[in-house]
Amino acid sequence: MRVSDIMTRALITVAPQTPAREIARLLVTHGISAVPVIDAEGKLVGIVGERDLIGQHADQTSPRREWWLSQLAQGHAISTEFLASLDPASRSAETVMTRKVVTVDEEMEADEVARLMVAHGLKRLPVVRDGKPVGIVSRIDLVRQLSLKQADEAPRPDPATVRRTDPPTIAPTPEPAAVPVARLESGEALSADGFRDLVSDFHRQQRQRDDEVHRLKAEQRQKRVSALIAERLDDAHWHALLRKAAIAAGQGLKEYLLLSFPCELCTDRSRAINVPDPHWPETLRGLAADLYSRWLDELRPAGFGLSARVTEFPDGIPAEVGLFLVWGG
Repeated sequence: MRVSDIMTRALITVAPQTPAREIARLLVTHGISAVPVIDAEGKLVGIVGERDLIGQHADQTSPRREWWLSQLAQGHAISTEFLASLDPASRSAETVMTRKVVTVDEEMEADEVARLMVAHGLKRLPVVRDGKPVGIVSRIDLVRQLSLKQADEAPRPDPATVRRTDPPTIAPTPEPAAVPVARLESGEALSADGFRDLVSDFHRQQRQRDDEVHRLKAEQRQKRVSALIAERLDDAHWHALLRKAAIAAGQGLKEYLLLSFPCELCTDRSRAINVPDPHWPETLRGLAADLYSRWLDELRPAGFGLSARVTEFPDGIPAEVGLFLVWGG
């Protein structure tokens, strides 16, 4: 399956001069988590996501502010305080956007896209043609496609299992929704019980689809955890992160996200980080543990801090953890 078969083609984009205030409104209004930034020629020059906006205003000493920032990240109403703090004159797409964007082309296979997302810890990738965005592919697009593929390959439920007193005069394999219509057209007496059975079947199949999506997501998370456990921090990666942190400081930020990872990477599924427990570093594994050790040896003596916090709580359950290099506040 190619990217062109699953990507979202209806793109919402912004210009480099678009105020951060307007970008925040777009994310919430359209229920999306990021927008590509294009120049006057339609070329992709960056991407602005929730984290780019929230990072400008993160303040660990203010629980109230942290609460409404989390609301933005979850797609809820934007706080008026947050909107008021976004100065269009100084906070625009070009000042907050991520400039080094990982992109894919339309001919790339879906499994290769999945590997890219896992390798870079990304949730979405712009699809470009000649440097211009033509769509965007997200994790949910991949999960949905996998779910549909498995549903097509699985045996279809037989609508004939719907309870009834006489054999229906319908085709052997009708869609479930066609059963009551066929009965009406055949003149067969219908009952409310039969309709209630149809409702129950619909919800049962919906639960099965939801369970399958959750299962696929869990598999993807486990693959990502395995990759992060196996990955080692080399000098090139470490110095690249430090350069990005310096750029963030030059943009007025007081911290930089070194790594975002599933809570399963921690030996206790991030419970110590969420509490917080001062011994949380002992729960880190793989690349996260390497980053902590490198900070401990090289950056802590220079006055840098390191913090870890849960950044995503789907259904109130910790899911994603961020490891932040801190130098201000």
